[in-house]
Amino acid sequence: MTKFSVGVGSGFIQGMTGVGGGIVLTTAMTRMFSMTQVQATGTSLAVKITGNISAAATFAQGGLVDYASAFWIAMPAFIGVTHGARIGTRAGDRRMKLIFGGFLLALSPFCAFGKSKKDLKKEKKSSVDDGSLTIGKIVAVIKEDTLAEPARILRHMLVGLGFGYCTGMLGVGGAPLVMTYLFMDMAGQKEQAVIGTTLCAITMPSIVGMGVHWSLGNIIWPMVPVLCAGSLAGGIAGAQASMNINGEWMRYGFAGFLAVLGSNTLWKARAAARLMR
Repeated sequence: MTKFSVGVGSGFIQGMTGVGGGIVLTTAMTRMFSMTQVQATGTSLAVKITGNISAAATFAQGGLVDYASAFWIAMPAFIGVTHGARIGTRAGDRRMKLIFGGFLLALSPFCAFGKSKKDLKKEKKSSVDDGSLTIGKIVAVIKEDTLAEPARILRHMLVGLGFGYCTGMLGVGGAPLVMTYLFMDMAGQKEQAVIGTTLCAITMPSIVGMGVHWSLGNIIWPMVPVLCAGSLAGGIAGAQASMNINGEWMRYGFAGFLAVLGSNTLWKARAAARLMR
């Protein structure tokens, strides 16, 4: 029941805010289930994919996904996630915890204040306007945006590469990076459209990251089925709840959570280092 509850909680947070599911999972796995940081990274990727897919599908049905942005962020992330997973495996547990804590702490102000206030009145027509797009229409939208805004597409790809490295190394942190960027890039659109686009962008690279960690022996498979079942249910419920929640308050609350958790992780890693001396 504890594992299922952790899965539900991580899926709900991921579905509701677009970020945070991996952080809940990796924290629970290291502190409640006695995994190393690298094992928690690999196992969390295997679990949170189910929550990501269920939540992304819910947002897509509501027409709250910019498919062109999601596609061009996801593509270079495949490269980053493969190299990041190998770097994380070689880095060692204590160093990974220090990186993990510092990264969360650094991201917290960007999660809170990352949305640009300029051009809020400028409504951009994109694939988020239509919840009934077919695959053919999605491909056409991606092609149109690519030809119309090549500089924007290049920015997407750079952010996607950074997301890939974060996901591969830490299992977390990539989604807040993508969402912070999209809050600025998609200014004037609904908060929920940013969440839906983020979830679509991060899902496929996360699957690749899971595969790499699997090949490196970093996934504790006996725990995965129960956690996945909870994550699936939580992802759907979180996405539905997000439709009725103020997006700015969600962002501020999660930024505070990142700051507290990052500080606590750094403190524990340094305390453990002092004990080893």
